[in-house]
Amino acid sequence: FPACSLVISHKMRQRINIKQNNDMKPADAIRVVGEDGEMWLFPGLRMIGHLQEKARGVVNQGYYELKEILENEVKLMCEASGRELIVPLEFVKAHLRLCYSVTIASCQGSTIHGRVRIYSAHPCFTKRNLFVCASRATSAALLEIV
Repeated sequence: FPACSLVISHKMRQRINIKQNNDMKPADAIRVVGEDGEMWLFPGLRMIGHLQEKARGVVNQGYYELKEILENEVKLMCEASGRELIVPLEFVKAHLRLCYSVTIASCQGSTIHGRVRIYSAHPCFTKRNLFVCASRATSAALLEIV
């Protein structure tokens, strides 16, 4: 699997996220339904913040690793700062998304470590989209265009 797939449409983003999350979930994963749909939570899962303004230490477009699922809370680690956060499970369902795939519009300004898959078959895909996507990767060898 790539570290992240970049797409134009939210429907495609959701489809990729659900499939990859289902494929990677361990037997003891916990199923929840959040604002962005169904997801399986488990330690090691990477998620991305999706909120208007910083709340409970979580920022929009920030990456977080799920460390532990407690009774009604989740322990996260912020990838940028290394800081641990404990947030309510309801907050996770409302303000964190799976990040196997993100839209091109939301990835601008971020660096993606690992392999980056670019979905270019959308009829609105342009050279500008390609430039934005390609510049997210840390190396040309880590780019894959489908």
